[in-house]
Amino acid sequence: MLGSVIGDGDAEVVGVGDGGAVVVVAVGDAVGEAPAFGWFVHVVSTRTRRSNARMASSVSRAGEQRVRLGGGNSYDRAMSGGVAPFYDRWGQYNGRLVDAIRGLSDEQLKLRARPGYWPIWAIAAHTAGTRVYWLCGVFKESGAESTPFTDPSSGIGWEDDESTPRGSKELVFALESSWKIIERTLERWTPAMLGEEFTREIGGKTQRHTRQSVLMRMLSHDAFHTGEISLVLGMHGLNEIDLWRPSPA
Repeated sequence: MLGSVIGDGDAEVVGVGDGGAVVVVAVGDAVGEAPAFGWFVHVVSTRTRRSNARMASSVSRAGEQRVRLGGGNSYDRAMSGGVAPFYDRWGQYNGRLVDAIRGLSDEQLKLRARPGYWPIWAIAAHTAGTRVYWLCGVFKESGAESTPFTDPSSGIGWEDDESTPRGSKELVFALESSWKIIERTLERWTPAMLGEEFTREIGGKTQRHTRQSVLMRMLSHDAFHTGEISLVLGMHGLNEIDLWRPSPA
């Protein structure tokens, strides 16, 4: 269930005009208290009369100062309900993965890209278990007891025992129950909380992880393994998973 940590992001002013600086932010930790989400364009409100040099200086201090948006309302005040709006399609992606797994037979769930690689069922199980490991095992969120992974701190998942293949009903339950933990987390965690650090002991060493780095880690982890499952399905002539197709009206 373990992987590498996502590093800090960088900010750079790429344009100035009409009283605003356009800043590109990389995947990683927040700019000020605004969480980074992939590459995105962030407009920082400022006064037209400021020089370009002063504008760049203000942006470079964004990690130390609160970024103000729209008429002086603080970012945290505007987003006090949590960070869920920044991840609003994550639930759709989980739903598309669940739908694909639900429709597979036991034999199809055993398909692999090649000998020695995980079968589809193990990839899906690993995806679900990793969510519970990080949120409940590391960040001590509640809800593990409502999933198949009731000892999340162990780091041991279904994929570690290939002699016990899991069926679609078990996998769907694992994905849906672990998603509920993510959903509650996104609603409860605020931008001000994203820089908070937690530690984990692994291989005799202590690692530090921020809430933001782990959210980005889990989102990219979900996408990576969903793509892996989609590839295996396509290799065997089955329908691939399209995370981005438009939802029915």
